[in-house]
Parts: sequence; C-alpha cells; structure tokens
Amino acid sequence: MESKVSKKTIESCRKGRALPLRSRLCRSLFLLLMCILSALPLAAQTTVSVTMSETVNLQQALSAAGVSDVATVTHLTITGGPLKATDFDYIRSNMIIQALDMSAADVQGNRIPSMAFYQDTGLIAVTLPETITAIGSYAFFGCSSLTQINIPDGVTTIEEGAFEGCTSLTTITIPASVTDMNLNVFIRCYNLTSFNVDDGNAKYYSVDGVLYDKIRNELYAYPGGRRGAFAIPDGVETIGSYAFYTCGNLSSITIPNSVTYIADNAFEKCFSLTSLTIPASVTTIVTGAFSDCSNLTSIDVDAGNTKYWSNDGALYEHGTYNVTETSLHTYPGGKSGVFTIPDDVTEIHGNAFSYNLTSLTIPASVTRIGNYAFEACSRLTDITVDWYVPLPINGYVFRGVNTAEISLYVPA
Repeated sequence: MESKVSKKTIESCRKGRALPLRSRLCRSLFLLLMCILSALPLAAQTTVSVTMSETVNLQQALSAAGVSDVATVTHLTITGGPLKATDFDYIRSNMIIQALDMSAADVQGNRIPSMAFYQDTGLIAVTLPETITAIGSYAFFGCSSLTQINIPDGVTTIEEGAFEGCTSLTTITIPASVTDMNLNVFIRCYNLTSFNVDDGNAKYYSVDGVLYDKIRNELYAYPGGRRGAFAIPDGVETIGSYAFYTCGNLSSITIPNSVTYIADNAFEKCFSLTSLTIPASVTTIVTGAFSDCSNLTSIDVDAGNTKYWSNDGALYEHGTYNVTETSLHTYPGGKSGVFTIPDDVTEIHGNAFSYNLTSLTIPASVTRIGNYAFEACSRLTDITVDWYVPLPINGYVFRGVNTAEISLYVPA
C-alpha cells in the first residue's frame, strides 16, 4: 500500500518539530528533498552591476562582483571608468550581453570605439552615457537583435556604418547636437521605418520619417523597412549616396522635376522597383545609381532632358569625355535575354549590367569599359565583340563573374 505524507507533516519536518508518528518517514523525506535540491544547478547569474576605476578594468570589476563565468551575464550595468577599447573588446569576445547600461559610465575619449559591438547578434538594448560625443565606425555593425538604443544629446559625429545591418531597429532619434553623420550609417536596416530628428538640429531634418538636410534640398536616407510607393517632395535637388540602398520593399518611386543630381548607389539593391522615370531636370547620375536592381526592367527619361535619354528601357547619356559621344549608362537588371549595344555607343559605364543578361554584342565603336561593368552578371553565357584589336580592360570589369563559363566570339 502506497504511503502518503500530508502537507502538515512536511511543514512540521521543516520546522523541526518532534512527531509522535511516522518520524522516521518524515526524516527520510526531508533528506530526500535536500538531496534533490542540492543536485539542481544554481540559477545562472544574469544581472550584474560593476564599478570601474582607473586601476580596475572591466574584467577585474566583474571578478570583484563575484562573477565566475562572464558568459552567464545577460544584463550588465557599468559605472565609473574609463571604459577603454580593450574593455569593449572583452565584452564582444567573452560575453553574451542582451542589455547594457552605460548611462553612468565614463568612456575613454567620449567616443564609442570603432567596431565596439561589431556583429554582436545577441545585443538587444543599449543605454549610452550622456557624455559621449562620437560613435565610431561600424560600432554596432551587424547587431541584428538591437531594438533599443539612445543617441545622447551631445553626440556630434556618427561615423561610417555605425548602425549598418541593425535589422531589428524600427526607429532612430537623431538629437540636435549631431552635425557630422556618414551617409551609409543606417544602410541594411531592413525594419527601420522612421528617422526622427530633433527640431533643434541645425543640419538634419526629418519629414514623415525620411531624413533630409535642414533646408530639404538633399534627401539623405529613406528608411529601409518602408513598403510601397514613395514620391520625393518637390524642391529636393539631390538624392544622396545610398539614399535608398537596399530598400527592398520600395515598389515605386516618383522623382520630381526639381532633382538635378542622383548620387552613387542611390537606388542600389531596390529589388522591388520595376520601372522609374528620370525627369528633365536631372543633369548628373553617378555610376552605380541603379545597380543590382534585379527586377528593374525599364528606365524612362523625360523627353525634355538634354543629358540623358532612354531606348527600349536602357539609359544612355552624352559621353563622359566628349558630349558628342554616347555612353551606355545602365542596362536595367531585370531585363533578360540578348542585348546588342547600338553602333554609336563609345563607352560602357561601370556597373552598367547585372543579373539577367545572357548574351551581349559589343560594337567596334566602344573604346572604354568602366569598372564592374558586368559585375554579378551570373547568367551571361556569351559575348560577341567587333574589335579586330583587343580592347584593354582591367580585372574589375568582370568582378564576381566566372569568365571561364563565358564564350567570347571575335571577328574572323
């Protein structure tokens, strides 16, 4: 028959009371419970606060706080300092931090070092100290789980790629103090839907979550997580470098007749764009502006434009070195099959082709081919050229292409 022990009996054992009945059973049960509890692992240490000083670095501060296994710490608060580049290296190399509070810490040089949290994919929330004035290049590069971070009012400089690849960020606030921000700071932030700029900022401005210069002449950055169509406001004159880079869900773009300059990589990797129209006002489109747009099948140009024109969806311009010559600027990445370059073309721009082209004929009139002209043309199987004398090209023209799989046909 199964023995039963009441809750009253167990509680009496815990309190050490002598029981007239079943005393040995009570004692045995108590010892059994103690054995079970002692065999269970202690709960992992997750939240730790440490104090640093001139003579105590982070590793020593963690040891002084009784941390024997730094990999168990998930939430860390640091006071004092200075926090040096070596301390950030220690965090990145040895710890699995989810939340880091540095609000009361002193950072050496008042600058978050370059690559401080480079590809720290477990980092979710960071509180930066109000004393910092700069965030170094690639400081939070690839922090794909980062959802919360403050940029203190006092930061003046945000360097190249500081938040590149922070794919969980949905919004970012830029304080009034920021005056120097690299244009590719927030690229590949695929869920970012809004930039918010403090009204007191003298250089930057945000409208409907889009980042501009203060007087809204230049569009600096469009949030990478936005979906659907977007119309650039009338009055914008420049579309900046990387402005729409990897905005993969941008399905349509309207460029107003005020825009004169489209910078390098401006629409690179906008995979959902299928067509766009260049207005008459545009006088400069930098090489690579539309590269790697794998579904773009047509670039149209307003008939009033005197610098650029389109033919069957391809973009041409008057020659870079001679206005009487013709350059092939961009062959849309979404156009597939066979293409013959017109006989009057003298130059092929860098990044002119990508993706779906399978066969190409180049006329004898072409005397210059730019760097990366055929980059990522992975489906290209044959090229026919009309040169009797080989055209010198550098090794970057076919970068990323297995030229051993391409047949080259030359005049007999």
